[in-house]
Amino acid sequence: TQYPNEFDPTFESFGSNYITTIFEDQAGTLWIGTLGGLLTFEPENGTYSQYSLVRLITERIPEGPERAKIQSILQDEAGRLWIGTRGEGLFAVDPQSGRKVRYLYERNNPHSLSSNTVYSLLRDQFGTLWIGTENGLDRLDPDEQQFTHYRNDPDVFDSLSDNEIHSIFADEAGILWIGTSIGGLNKYDPYKIKFDHIQAGRNGQDGLSHPQVWTFYQDDSDNLWIGTSAGLDRLDLQTRQMTHFNHDPDDSGSLSNDYVTKIIEDKNGTLWFATQGGLNRFDRGEESFYRYLADADDLTSLSSPFINDIHEDESGYIWIGTTGSGLDRFDRTNNRFTNFQYQIDDAPADTLPENTILSFFEDSGATLWVGTMGGLIEVDLATDSFSHYRHDPEDPGSPSHNIINAIHRDSRGTLWLATAAGLDWFDPAGERFGHFREEDGLPNNTVLGILEDSEGYLWLSTNRGLSKFNPEDGSFRNYDTSDGLQSLEFNRGAFYQNEYGEMFFGGINGFNLFHPNDVHDNPYAPPLVLTDFLIGNESVRVGSDSPFEQTIQQMDRIVLPGQDNVITFELASLHYGAPEEINYAYIMEGFDSKWNLIGNRRFATYTNLPPGEYTFRAIGSNSDGVWNEEGLAVNISIPFPFWQSWWFAALLLVLVVGSIVAGFRLRTRSIEARTRELEVQVTARTIEVEARREIAEGLREILILLNSNRSLEESLHYIVSQAARLTEAEDAIIFRYDVENPMTIVATNPGGQIRYSPDAAIYSVTKNWAEEDLLNQKPLVIPDFVVYWLAHPNVRTGNPPSYRAVLGVPLFLGAEIYGGLIMFYNQERAFSDEDLELGSTFADQATLAIANARLREQAEQTAVAMERSRLARELHDAVTQTIFSASLIAETIAPVWESDQDEGRKLLQELRQLTRGALAEMRTLLLELRPSALEESSLPDLLNQLAEAVVGRTGLPVKTQIEPTCEIPTNVKVALYRIAQESLNNVMKHARASQVKINLCGCSDKKGVRLSVWDDGRGFDLDEVPPDRLGLAIIRERAHAIGADMSVESHLGQGSRISVKWYEVKKNAKD
Repeated sequence: TQYPNEFDPTFESFGSNYITTIFEDQAGTLWIGTLGGLLTFEPENGTYSQYSLVRLITERIPEGPERAKIQSILQDEAGRLWIGTRGEGLFAVDPQSGRKVRYLYERNNPHSLSSNTVYSLLRDQFGTLWIGTENGLDRLDPDEQQFTHYRNDPDVFDSLSDNEIHSIFADEAGILWIGTSIGGLNKYDPYKIKFDHIQAGRNGQDGLSHPQVWTFYQDDSDNLWIGTSAGLDRLDLQTRQMTHFNHDPDDSGSLSNDYVTKIIEDKNGTLWFATQGGLNRFDRGEESFYRYLADADDLTSLSSPFINDIHEDESGYIWIGTTGSGLDRFDRTNNRFTNFQYQIDDAPADTLPENTILSFFEDSGATLWVGTMGGLIEVDLATDSFSHYRHDPEDPGSPSHNIINAIHRDSRGTLWLATAAGLDWFDPAGERFGHFREEDGLPNNTVLGILEDSEGYLWLSTNRGLSKFNPEDGSFRNYDTSDGLQSLEFNRGAFYQNEYGEMFFGGINGFNLFHPNDVHDNPYAPPLVLTDFLIGNESVRVGSDSPFEQTIQQMDRIVLPGQDNVITFELASLHYGAPEEINYAYIMEGFDSKWNLIGNRRFATYTNLPPGEYTFRAIGSNSDGVWNEEGLAVNISIPFPFWQSWWFAALLLVLVVGSIVAGFRLRTRSIEARTRELEVQVTARTIEVEARREIAEGLREILILLNSNRSLEESLHYIVSQAARLTEAEDAIIFRYDVENPMTIVATNPGGQIRYSPDAAIYSVTKNWAEEDLLNQKPLVIPDFVVYWLAHPNVRTGNPPSYRAVLGVPLFLGAEIYGGLIMFYNQERAFSDEDLELGSTFADQATLAIANARLREQAEQTAVAMERSRLARELHDAVTQTIFSASLIAETIAPVWESDQDEGRKLLQELRQLTRGALAEMRTLLLELRPSALEESSLPDLLNQLAEAVVGRTGLPVKTQIEPTCEIPTNVKVALYRIAQESLNNVMKHARASQVKINLCGCSDKKGVRLSVWDDGRGFDLDEVPPDRLGLAIIRERAHAIGADMSVESHLGQGSRISVKWYEVKKNAKD
């Protein structure tokens, strides 16, 4: 049905056939905008005809939009109509009351409409009105009734592409799509711009003095003071007017330096400004600064002009943190600074550990926390004492880093540290630190500032954006430049929160201001779709030659051919705010055990999926991390190949069973044959093992014989017999070789036929071997004696040999040829290397027996010679001298007797003593020559004999005291005798004694004997004499051999005593 504009005589016509917009209101009325005005069409009051168009109650709205060129119409929740016109501005009309408000462009009002031509209108999900004008996009704040403008800026890459806005559309995610005249399509995500951004002025616009912002403070007049790298700025938050303060060398009332690092207001309302050129106090009335500068000649002045932070404590002192000069405390009552510095040469534990101060935080309880380049400091303000907390690589409970950028105690009472290696929390009771780092969700380990909002969240500035941290669960929500941040890099100290809860964070490109309650994530959970499906890395198209009859978006079940084992799903989350920040996750139920988180990668690939039924599920998020938990699901079916079907399995089972039966029978036969073969091998191996065992046993018996005292002849005969028996020879001999008689038989087999005169044939062959090959250590190997005898005429003598095989091996003693070992066999024999090795082994045993016999003979001769030498020395040293002395006395007795009978009697007594001594020495030597006499004599007789021998040899009085004792074993008697003998020898050699006592008695406590030898000589120090000196080691060994206890007593100048106690030990009945 057509409704053209025609002349209506009822009232003045103002309409137009150029329709610009049509809008249906809440009551169902159509509002029609034309270039000739605004009309309505009411279906309930008439038919659809050209005459049904009526004017908008002109009588009630004179000079209104009814005669304007209408461009757009919108109705809000209150029922008001918003009408955009061409050149006449924006109207807000209440259809019920007829009340209207008109918004126009005002040249001198920056918050007025951008242009009087309004092409498009949109009200978003927050109730905000967006206006597309001829000169940019406007946003109307309904409370403030002010417009915020968005226009094209060639210097800003993400500004509008064109200022003439013809259409605005909001999708389900709340994203605005903006159509322009010549600039194409623009996308605006209101959720991504979470933070207001104030930056340095440009293109003649007023703004910050410098992009680098270091500090903030908001005073009672709603002035925001901002410290930058190039001056101090004051922003009037009501008028947005910016005032700049800079250093002027010619003005002593100006800032001392343009690099402003900290701003505070003291308890008196005075503003203080820290700079890199000193401390400044601000006079609000004069708007001038009083400077506090560093003076090296004044110890009460500021210690350094380079100030990082300042803080006023509860007592009114101002603390100043400097770079390199430590900590200053300023007393305003006397304008004096007190400096605390780390002294390298003398640094007590309770002094400042680092001279670069970065941050302050004052606790209740007169505690000031100080962050430095060298760790955390706890200052006791009452005593000015310091406690230190430093990073220790070996202690995970120490701070993450020594650089402490900021300190904050939250509403829960936890102390938090912003460090250069993460966010730390501190437990003062246990003096332990906990850590949160990048692996825990922190965007960057360099944390620069900490603020807390009303809900207990911590807002952290870092070197990679801003982060909202939840201390309850340890989770982080991170923000970057796409959210409106000034940059990813923020500055230390550039964080501030005013009394309204608004937060300010500064960085290298201005600063951001926001209220945490106004920062919202986009709640829209976007739908997830499959955009493509690939088999073997190729997209599957719908067609007659394709496994798909529908597109992938239309299918809820996919049947795959069994051979296609590489499949890929391509996903898309329908959220257009920031596609690069959308995350995906997927799982193949029936195959995967857990979800696969793949970040912003949109592909899920599987290889070698086995046949079966699966369900592929995927979920996606929006750019703010809100997930669509429902996601999508596609059933996947991979049929089993024919070889995995039941009938194929049954057929295969029959074939396998048949093969197993046939194979079993074949295997049984093979096993039986193999068993018989193994039995033969086992029998042969058993015989071989038994033979080897007998050989080993025979060799062992030979070794036992060689270690005995058997004669050489007996040993060689035994070796020959063992060689014949173990090599299965009929006979064997050992012969000796010399040049005159090359073959002299020295040993034969007692059970053999060959004696010391073999038959002529054997003698001829073996003699020929001895003369020709024996010297070259060549064996005699004759597998067939008859063939050999016939083939060698030179050895053919007498009748043919009685033996058929011969094996001979040479006997060598070092380089000396001794002879040979020959074994004879009745049957032909092919001698193996093992036979030769076994024969050589018996030859080695014979050689060993011969060498042992020679060594034994040499040892006996040597022992006889040594014993003769010892007896000769004993006779010469003891008996001979004693007899010589006796002969001299005997010659002088007669003349002395004639002159003095008393002296003669003395000489007779001395002669009697010498002869008795000589007799005792001779008996002692006889005991050495005949040891059996030592065993037959009693111990008291032996001790008396030793005493008489000493008296006779040295004239030293030796007294023996013998008491009855129990019977003692022979070995104990001999040992005690030797101990007494060695003790007396020591006395004669070393003691220089005048008398000696030998005591032998029974033990009173147990059955046994005790022997002691005492002298009154010079004695010795037991601690200085080693235990192996003075014959003590020999005495101790003899005592230990019989199980006796030995003790030595001696002191310098007091003589010595050696005591030995032996106790009888009764054996058990079973022993």
